[in-house]
Amino acid sequence: MSEKFGDAIVGQVPQLPRPTGQATTPLLQIEDDRQMYAESYRNLRSALLFMHTPLERAKVMLVTSAMPHEGKSTIASNLARTMALGGSRVVLIDADLRRGHLHELLGMKREPGLTDLLQHPEDLEKIIQSNCTPNLSFISRGWTVSRPGDLFVGPELEQVLVRLRQQFDFVVIDTSPVFASDDVTTLAPRADGTLFVVRSGVSRSSIVTEALEILSRRQVKLLGIVVNGASPNSKSYHYYKNEEYYQPPVNSVKKLSGKAGEAEQPRPQ
Repeated sequence: MSEKFGDAIVGQVPQLPRPTGQATTPLLQIEDDRQMYAESYRNLRSALLFMHTPLERAKVMLVTSAMPHEGKSTIASNLARTMALGGSRVVLIDADLRRGHLHELLGMKREPGLTDLLQHPEDLEKIIQSNCTPNLSFISRGWTVSRPGDLFVGPELEQVLVRLRQQFDFVVIDTSPVFASDDVTTLAPRADGTLFVVRSGVSRSSIVTEALEILSRRQVKLLGIVVNGASPNSKSYHYYKNEEYYQPPVNSVKKLSGKAGEAEQPRPQ
């Protein structure tokens, strides 16, 4: 994957063992001791924040993959959380109207959600959810409808995105895989850019290439590829392994005391 798409890779997320009895890796917490895992998302956040000037920066970002089970929903959720913890106002949207499960990952309600919002855009404030994560809001997938793809071609979607652009610093949209439905190729051109997730050892380069070609034909701007499940022992994965930086002496750790929503200020080196 690195040989074929190396220049397009903007982040790598390491593979972590799943806790016993859990089907997925738990999402990042405000105080998370999985330092390598957390730093990989901070690295991805920095790549997205500084790859363009502020005026060119993608504000509405879509996250997808070629096939199911490549980790796009976890990537989208953790990215949204990491950006929110950095002080940005972020809304995470579950736009996988067929099989989306972000409400389960976040412990939120499934409805009302996006399907309701696209039929009644004026109900935005009633549909947005929030929890204890500062600066992070959420819109779930909503009720099941018979033809979910039809909701993405109407003017209501643009109305919703206009309001979200005004209200939030970033909009992170989780969608269905490219080869699962046509929804993503209808929705992606409305976003400022797309993050494409591949899973190390699972994704096939030929399928990834075909999916990227489909997105390109729809005039979709590719922000980059995120490699999920990278082996921490791989020669190509060398980030954040120095334990001296993540095990400070006892009583030397000082928590941030700023108000919720304030961005962490840079410290002099």
